[in-house]
Amino acid sequence: MKKALLTAVVSVGLSGNINAQSLHLGVTAGPQLTNMKGDVGKFKGIIGFNGGVSADWRIHNFFALGMDVVYSTAGATKEYLQPDVLYTIQNYYTYKTTDQFTYAKAVLLPKFILPLGSKPVIPYDNPGDQKLFLSFFAGPYYAQRLGFSSTGKYSGYTLAVPSEPGGDTLRKVPSTPYTSSSEDVKRVAPNDIGFLAGAGINFNINGGKTILGFEGRYSQSLMTVDLGYYRKEIPNYIATKNPVSGETTFQQSFKAPSKNTNVNILHNALAFNVTLKFRLAGD
Repeated sequence: MKKALLTAVVSVGLSGNINAQSLHLGVTAGPQLTNMKGDVGKFKGIIGFNGGVSADWRIHNFFALGMDVVYSTAGATKEYLQPDVLYTIQNYYTYKTTDQFTYAKAVLLPKFILPLGSKPVIPYDNPGDQKLFLSFFAGPYYAQRLGFSSTGKYSGYTLAVPSEPGGDTLRKVPSTPYTSSSEDVKRVAPNDIGFLAGAGINFNINGGKTILGFEGRYSQSLMTVDLGYYRKEIPNYIATKNPVSGETTFQQSFKAPSKNTNVNILHNALAFNVTLKFRLAGD
């Protein structure tokens, strides 16, 4: 009796698995709030975009294997201090820029499917009968950088040393436009590796021939984007001259990034996508 019952359960599970197989191909796109986090500067999020092709292979009533290939923008606005030593003049600038990366990203997404509706959840032999279902997914991604740009302004001051006329005086530098150079592009990572996780609500249309979905996605990079463009913070000092005694003193006032030091800078993004997929094969 127990053997017969076990055989029946396994048979139902296998039949559900076979009948549930289907392949859907379509598009996914939406806005995303991207940001960066790291050891230098202050970062604030910016609005980006991701969009491309998406495929789902339904291999079981409750499981699917998804694959996305998308164009994605990432980045943030940043504010940081940078010293620059040129001959006998030492310059300290505050940069306020928007750093934007563009990527071609491939994402592998195993998915857990949770049917909703009046029909019993188990068994669910035909995914086309699932008028409404939830999906939960998580998986790795690989991204190849397509471009990088940093635009904004910088301002600050120059400090002349005593050997120069007017030594120890602070000279203000007015706000000046800034754009990254072709050399700067070489100092950010050419690729990115990370993970993506999220959930969605999906609607079956035309008996499962078309699936309309709304998804929330969070992605996090696992490798730094910096190859020398961002610089680690070190203590720095400002010279102050006493107008009465003429004595010059130095006080630590802020931290400024040092040169030639790679730092840990990571991307993250929260996306809201709409997906539309069409059945190519299967039940």
